[in-house]
Amino acid sequence: MLIQWAYQLDEGRLLGVPAGFDALRFDVVAKPPEGEPFSGRLQLMMRVLLAERFKLVVHHETRELVAYTLTNDPGGPKVRALTTDEPAGPNPFRMSDSGTLIGTRVTADMLATVLSNQLGRPVQNTTGFAGPFDFTLRWAPDTGVVPGDGQDRPSLFTAIREQLGFRLVAARRPTDVVVVDHVEKTPTGN
Repeated sequence: MLIQWAYQLDEGRLLGVPAGFDALRFDVVAKPPEGEPFSGRLQLMMRVLLAERFKLVVHHETRELVAYTLTNDPGGPKVRALTTDEPAGPNPFRMSDSGTLIGTRVTADMLATVLSNQLGRPVQNTTGFAGPFDFTLRWAPDTGVVPGDGQDRPSLFTAIREQLGFRLVAARRPTDVVVVDHVEKTPTGN
C-alpha cells in the first residue's frame, strides 16, 4: 500500500512485489516540512523513505493492460459544474458505507483516480467536463456487503452511467507500470 501510494498507482500497475509483502505491517512516523505541501510532495518524500529504509529499487515499463476510459454517456453528464472557484478540500471523497461514494467539489480527473483505485485498473478521463461538481454515487459492491439487502442498487458501471451521466469503457492499451526490482522486508534503523 505504501508503494502504491508513493507512486500513485492502482494495484494493477504495481508489479513484482515479493510474496508475503502484503501481510507486513509497519508504523511510519515522519514529520512533514513546514508550510503547505505542494501536490505530490508527500508521495515524493515516501519514495525517498522507501528507497533509504527498505532499499526499494523500481523501474517503469509500458505494458498492454485492460484499462478504462471515463467518457460521457450519450445523454450527457447528469452532474452540474459548480460556479465558484473554491478549491476542493483535503478529503473531497468519502464513503459513508460500502457502495456509497460522496464527492464534494471534485473534478472528472479526480473521479477517474478514485475509480481507478476502486476498480484496480487505470481509468483515464476523456469526458472534457470542466469544473468541480458534487455527487453521491450508490452501487452494489462486489464484496456483497451492502446496507439492507442491496437488491435495489446497480453495478458500479450502471450507477456511473445512470447517476452521473458518464460511462466506463474497457479496452487494452499501453499502460505505464512500476516494477519492483528489489525491496527488503526489514527496514534500516533511524
